[in-house]
Amino acid sequence: MRFETKGGDLLTVKSLIDNYEKRCFDSLSILARSIIDMDKAFKEENLEGFPKLMIKATGELHSIGLELGLDSKDIYPLTLDEQIVWWEKPLHLWPYPSFDEWFFVEEDELEQAVLYDYDVTEFCISIAQGGHDPIHEQDTKEFISIRNLLNNDSHDYSNIRKFLIENPILNLDSPTYMRKIAHMPPNIQEKLVNYLYEAVPKHYYNEGQVYVCPRCGWTLSITDDGDANCDTNKCKKLSSGWYFKSIKLNSHKLLRVRRGIRRYIVDPGLLELNLFKRIEKLPGLKDVILYPNNDEYDLELIFESGTSWVVDVKDWVNPYMLNHNLKPFSTNVIREKAFIVVPSFRGSTYVKTLRSICKKGYEVLDDKQFVKLVQKEGAQFESQI
Repeated sequence: MRFETKGGDLLTVKSLIDNYEKRCFDSLSILARSIIDMDKAFKEENLEGFPKLMIKATGELHSIGLELGLDSKDIYPLTLDEQIVWWEKPLHLWPYPSFDEWFFVEEDELEQAVLYDYDVTEFCISIAQGGHDPIHEQDTKEFISIRNLLNNDSHDYSNIRKFLIENPILNLDSPTYMRKIAHMPPNIQEKLVNYLYEAVPKHYYNEGQVYVCPRCGWTLSITDDGDANCDTNKCKKLSSGWYFKSIKLNSHKLLRVRRGIRRYIVDPGLLELNLFKRIEKLPGLKDVILYPNNDEYDLELIFESGTSWVVDVKDWVNPYMLNHNLKPFSTNVIREKAFIVVPSFRGSTYVKTLRSICKKGYEVLDDKQFVKLVQKEGAQFESQI
């Protein structure tokens, strides 16, 4: 890869190229975080000014363009109205070196923009996870504080995380409500409800009913023309006829997980929990541990043969952003194999791209490929008995 500046100099030193990539990815993550914060503040009618991080990201992206000697029209702008024009363009069309490679996809181009129809995209939420502080939502900070109360009890941690994924909405009128949280430590029950859940806002009620997403289980907002929207359009895209499958709840004592919990705990947890349930009873497996060692990995598989695998399940819109934020596999963990598993709906090109750029000690598979591999490994042991 070579960058040519306006003056004709060539930047061919690998460290400079690597630094360019890191600066771009980190700046985009900060930018996405800021856009999400602004979107939340605007919807809550609490927008008092631009987040400081947005000013930082704007300055960094602008400086990168200046350092590369790009034409003025190709440098990230400093004014908000011009920035919004950029935000609504797929990132592979941004005139920065390598963006066409990092962010090009054959389908769903709008998913590679950070803003669509003045609303944040799934891609925006995805890249926001990759900044210096991925626990940027106050909601998830509260989750971490609750986790710290568990005294490294991995079993309790797994149960709480599983509870959030399976119960994005709680009905305080339901007789099963207390049974659902009865198994949790007493000091956790109150904090869980008070800090990670909130009352369903009144504007989500439509003629006394709340519509619930059939995929993630969170609240749907109903527009004036009768359309329904979840937190992002991902649920609609992955659920055929999802509006007609939506659940209607009548209770006025409904709690929902806070938006940050839905985005960073519930949504990725759907794939993690689904994969766990698909493999936990397969032949040849002695045990499957969900969120071992307080979420060091998402799954640990222990086969009857004694073989042990660890798995991190990841669902990022862009494979380059995912690879940039993957930590190398820990050499301190004694396991025969380590895997990064991505959802099959991302497509074979996504898997091939991530596999070609990921040099961090993992094997890369989609969820269907991984289940087949687990079946094969378990069958080999069964056949030797």
